[in-house]
Amino acid sequence: MNSKAVFIYGFAKGLNLPYTMRAVNLAHILHKDQKRKDGVDYVEHVIATGHLLIAHGVKNDAVLAASILHDAIEDTDYTYEKMDEEFNSDVTNLVRLLSKEDGVSIELYFKKMSEDVRALAVKAADRTHNISDMANAFSIEKMEEYVEETEKYILPQMKIARKMNIEYGDLFVALSAHINAVILVVKKLIKLSRENN
Repeated sequence: MNSKAVFIYGFAKGLNLPYTMRAVNLAHILHKDQKRKDGVDYVEHVIATGHLLIAHGVKNDAVLAASILHDAIEDTDYTYEKMDEEFNSDVTNLVRLLSKEDGVSIELYFKKMSEDVRALAVKAADRTHNISDMANAFSIEKMEEYVEETEKYILPQMKIARKMNIEYGDLFVALSAHINAVILVVKKLIKLSRENN
């Protein structure tokens, strides 16, 4: 376990968050031997997503567990049924909202996710980590698509959510600022790349 995983486990143990503790352990099993495009262990991404939420004051057990398991259905052979057995329907429903099903349009995916501000909080932390790290793994074209998707769907939903939900308002403000700062740099990188080619 990396230091962030150890921190999350200790944080969860101190606050008696059993699903978060279980999620930390399970994520290491499910994502064992998986690598991100930049060669980093995949589990580090899901742990970083949970860590971002904790750093911004989130203490909800289901939200933290879902953040750590948000890619479990899409990227492993883990099932919703197994998740229901090992966690609860709240964790499972959050992960279901965060998992893009085959054949579902991107518009419908984000619309469904916005029905639960907690799922949107997890997606915001997920996108913050991904967008901060994408220069190491994405092509210029993929970065451009990712920025466009972020600006079209995620940032507007975060803006609405921060006005409607006091509990996660500060989280959305901070992560939006971070995402926007990274997008400015990425757009300059894309422009420079296009000028040099």
